[in-house]
Amino acid sequence: MKQWEKEEENPQRCRRRIRNESPVGVSDVRRPLPIPLTTALLSSKLRRELQRIWDVTRAPGKLEHEDHADDSHTEEEVVVDVPPFKVGTMEMYRRFPKQYDIFMRRHDCQAVHEYLDSILLSLQQTSATPSDGGNCLAAEGKMCFVRVADFGCGTGRIASMVSRHPAVGAVYCYDIATPMLRECLINVVCSVAESRQEIRGVCICPSASACVDGNNDNNNNNALETTAAAAAEVCVGNDGVTENSDGVMLLCARPVSFGDVQQGFLTTHTPCHLVVCAWSLSYVMRAQWGDDRWHAAIDATVAALIGLLDTSGPAALVIIETLGTDTTEPRRNNTLLQRLESEHGFERRWVRTDYNFCDVAEAVRLTRFFFGDSMARRMAEEKRTALPECTGIWTLWRR
Repeated sequence: MKQWEKEEENPQRCRRRIRNESPVGVSDVRRPLPIPLTTALLSSKLRRELQRIWDVTRAPGKLEHEDHADDSHTEEEVVVDVPPFKVGTMEMYRRFPKQYDIFMRRHDCQAVHEYLDSILLSLQQTSATPSDGGNCLAAEGKMCFVRVADFGCGTGRIASMVSRHPAVGAVYCYDIATPMLRECLINVVCSVAESRQEIRGVCICPSASACVDGNNDNNNNNALETTAAAAAEVCVGNDGVTENSDGVMLLCARPVSFGDVQQGFLTTHTPCHLVVCAWSLSYVMRAQWGDDRWHAAIDATVAALIGLLDTSGPAALVIIETLGTDTTEPRRNNTLLQRLESEHGFERRWVRTDYNFCDVAEAVRLTRFFFGDSMARRMAEEKRTALPECTGIWTLWRR
């Protein structure tokens, strides 16, 4: 029986239940502590898979023949069943992370990637000295000192982009859905193995503070945080690589909600030079919708993200949200997006982020899974393999 068949038997009842759940990354009620460490995600099977990905990608002459190369995991995609109906947000993130990841591989975010690269280049050029915590050697013998945090990371689209830049030495990934984080780890390790030949391995750290200094003197009442230093770091890469080796990328991935962010999770977090919240902040607004209630939730979240920015030099917070799907010009301009500009001083730009599918059948199947029957029918009737989309990028610099 396929993974989704039980749900398909009564999809209407399931969908009603899903719509009543809080969106991904949002928590109205403070959940019990502790928040699991990254190492809690790493089963023996996943560790072996991460090392296999690294070995295959780095093996001479094998890159183009393997399923984790630049062909977007084609062999893996063949065996992944996509449900023939729309799946609710929380259910998708919990039960269908691989299907979601396949859909996101059709999302052309090259313009977003280029913009983030321009920010990283600016940070690289304007920061006088590397900050503590970077020990990977980049181009021209310079240290990889830029630390990046990705909130609502999903399966690692943004994290995979930024991890390719030669100045990045640490990436912290946060999402409430643990299955998504596992896919994120796979995608980031694959990205580093493919694009960062100067990197000898990826050190997967228990927590952000453990990534940097191996100790944790915080007072955030998270019982697991106090044991982060003692937790074994997992290193994936070349033979003999350890967390103390030169040429190591630091990676952390933990199931953290925006409720946790609002409640002070970031108070003792290692400062970051770039913080990205992509296609996620709107969920905070939806969870608190009604009168002006969402203002406080959004403002608290944005303030916490701003507070995470490094103060020793230039740093940037980037928020990314959709401005309209199936349109070639921006159409969506809600009060959340206006508030980012009027109340918090963000500067806006927009780019095209179209979906490009292999054929009409795939376009119909994947758009139904993510957007629903109406969009799928439109794709089928018009025999389309492309779905245009506009995306807004809001940036706040701390200089």
